[in-house]
Amino acid sequence: MKILMICGTPDEYGTVRMTAEYLKAGLEQHGLETEMYQVRDDVQGCTACGKCYKTSRCAIEDDVNMIAGKMAEAGGLIAVTPVVYGRASGKTVLFLERLFRSNPEVFSAKPAAAVPVMRRRGKEQAYEQLLDLFAQGNMLVLTSASHFVIAGTASPQSGSDEGENRNRKLLVEQMSYVLQCIRAGKEKGLPEPEEKPEKDLSYYR
Repeated sequence: MKILMICGTPDEYGTVRMTAEYLKAGLEQHGLETEMYQVRDDVQGCTACGKCYKTSRCAIEDDVNMIAGKMAEAGGLIAVTPVVYGRASGKTVLFLERLFRSNPEVFSAKPAAAVPVMRRRGKEQAYEQLLDLFAQGNMLVLTSASHFVIAGTASPQSGSDEGENRNRKLLVEQMSYVLQCIRAGKEKGLPEPEEKPEKDLSYYR
């Protein structure tokens, strides 16, 4: 099965991207093909036009619809975001809001994990922001006792923080395990949940 990873930073050489690459390498070591998408600087926010309610496509023709198509084929999702001013980055949230609201059906009953990358504060708020989006898509949330929060103070490969490295390994192993369980269930003929998430048009115009 393929994993889709959303990396919410335009910086190709920063700690957030390094964290995403580290997770990608670990997933692929477990035999999970992983495709990473890096959120672009010019991502736009939802305009509340409501067209996606009828078409299951965002009216703004950019990468959101392309990623929704890839998610339909993927088995799981990982969202990696920098923490900016105590919250998940604005670009990450703008992109994911449109993605989940325009076509939530492609996320249903698939495992998901949130990985906020922070230096000092804001991890709880950023984590909850992403979990709320996962809930809109009826996803299976993977977590641990200390959440999957990475304090961006060193290279992921440096091994300088045992707790951070442990969380990365836990995430990789849990994602692999859950996907194996889903695959085994399908092979045994276990039916998937019939109920699909409704489109959440929770805004005022």
